[in-house]
Amino acid sequence: MDNSPSPVTADQAPPAAGAADMPGTADLPQTIEPADSRSAAFNAVRWDGENEQVRVGSTWYELVAFDGVPAGQIIQFAKDNYPDSDPVNPLWKKRVTEDLVRC
Repeated sequence: MDNSPSPVTADQAPPAAGAADMPGTADLPQTIEPADSRSAAFNAVRWDGENEQVRVGSTWYELVAFDGVPAGQIIQFAKDNYPDSDPVNPLWKKRVTEDLVRC
């Protein structure tokens, strides 16, 4: 069985139907809960290497695009504009995590 999150774009995320968190993900890095849920695009965000995963309701998805912009392009922009030498918590991940907001 494949336990990887389903690909989803921000405008295609289905409403959660009370599903539990995805099995087999206990070893993934910490989940970041939004401070202000009124402007946050997702319930939570976490990273699996350089792949951003987002929680909608209680279901995790791999982000493939946000507002029509491919996730890879967003990540590359952040890497180019927010270089950081911290390999554990790079600044570009923080920017991607905190700067995607619902309009």
